[in-house]
Amino acid sequence: MSWRDRSYNSGGEEINAYFSNPASLLQFSLPIYQGRPTYIRLHFWFLLFALFDAVNVLRGGIPPYFIAIHIALMLLAVLLHELGHRALSRTVGGDHWEWLVWPLGGMIPPHVSRAPLPTFIANIGGIAFSLPLFGLTMAALYLLPHATVAILPMLSPFSPLLVDAAVPGSAPLTILAMCLAYFATINAAIVVINLFPCYWFDGGLLWQSILTPRFGAWKASVITAIAGMVLAVPFFLLSLFATDLFGLILWALIFSDNFNRRRALAAAGPGVMTEDDVTYNYMGGGDPGDSPRRKKTRKGALHAAQKRRKAEQLEQAKIDAILEKVHTSGLHSLSFWEKRTLKKATERQRQRDLANKR
Repeated sequence: MSWRDRSYNSGGEEINAYFSNPASLLQFSLPIYQGRPTYIRLHFWFLLFALFDAVNVLRGGIPPYFIAIHIALMLLAVLLHELGHRALSRTVGGDHWEWLVWPLGGMIPPHVSRAPLPTFIANIGGIAFSLPLFGLTMAALYLLPHATVAILPMLSPFSPLLVDAAVPGSAPLTILAMCLAYFATINAAIVVINLFPCYWFDGGLLWQSILTPRFGAWKASVITAIAGMVLAVPFFLLSLFATDLFGLILWALIFSDNFNRRRALAAAGPGVMTEDDVTYNYMGGGDPGDSPRRKKTRKGALHAAQKRRKAEQLEQAKIDAILEKVHTSGLHSLSFWEKRTLKKATERQRQRDLANKR
């Protein structure tokens, strides 16, 4: 039986899985757009953060309609951040078509070459958009007539700056100032947290791409994971001091992710970083190595098809070997990298199925 025919690739038991394992809710996402060349989903963390923000709005005496405004501005900031990834990844022959968004960015990196320079350029793209957005929004705030603007530095990368603004004597301008202040706050947080050394954020791959030329890919990944563990501890303590429940949960999960990644890398050894990790944009119909603006010649198209077919054959061989191991030793016997390979292959097949239905 092929892996495509297995029950865990059918998707029919997804809801039951959430009830049988509540922790799997952390992987839940809500599709909001499926089309070429973009597939956008809201991650569970986006929905949870929106709920926390709604409670804060109501507790702070802010008019309830700001709940919808905050969600819209947060989504706009994140989508523009992801658009930055797409723009710069295409300059290095890659693409960024799957946007799994949480409140401060995306959780799926751009599809580019694993070489340090393309990786750095593609993953800095979001910050390259969000940082100017913060600057332009602050400039717009200061240009509002009679506006009073306050900037409060915070001790958390999730909220490094709290921008507040109002225009005395003008309710419409005060609403506009509050919207601009919130948009600036979100963009500042997006910039800072995506520099943090964790593979949940852009910072994981940015740190790795900077360190790889000196230390090699495997050791660079280990250093990045250790740095993320070390830095997560004081921020967890700060969240505890501030009684920030959302921060406590996230910093604990960030520490755990970096710890598990470092342990898995140590167990697998340096050779694991040579694993072929080529992925294709099935929503767009091509692979990320092909420039979307360049028409392929017949020879180029044949070469791309041969390359894709070879990659699929290698993937099928890996999946068959992993499934044989599951059959003989059980799912618990798989290593972190084998589970990762199986999950990526399952996701790519799901994208093929989506593309074929369109």
